[in-house]
Amino acid sequence: WQTVASYARGTDFNNNQFYSKTVTLSKSQYAFPSNMKVRFMCDASSDGDDVYIDEIKLSAK
Repeated sequence: WQTVASYARGTDFNNNQFYSKTVTLSKSQYAFPSNMKVRFMCDASSDGDDVYIDEIKLSAK
């Protein structure tokens, strides 16, 4: 797996607010195999942590 973007609460976002972010990957920077996968991860270091990811759009040209 390659990390292409990461966000930290208090630095990149705050709780209870909606944010719109765009991450663009170009074929000049990354190799895209036919079995490519996309993964979202959360370091929920507390049992009460929740993260909501909404309105995701993936497209290819």
